[in-house]
Amino acid sequence: MRLCGCSNWQRVVIAAECLIETFCDPQEDFLSWRPDLERVMDYTMLGE
Repeated sequence: MRLCGCSNWQRVVIAAECLIETFCDPQEDFLSWRPDLERVMDYTMLGE
């Protein structure tokens, strides 16, 4: 990050974009788990 001259605020934005793209459902207009991740978490809680 320092090599590209990014400020602290840009680091927060980049981290949020990575989080949203990786874990959130792109079909929703709010923050929601991707359907496949939600199923995995449900199965994990059930002990499967």
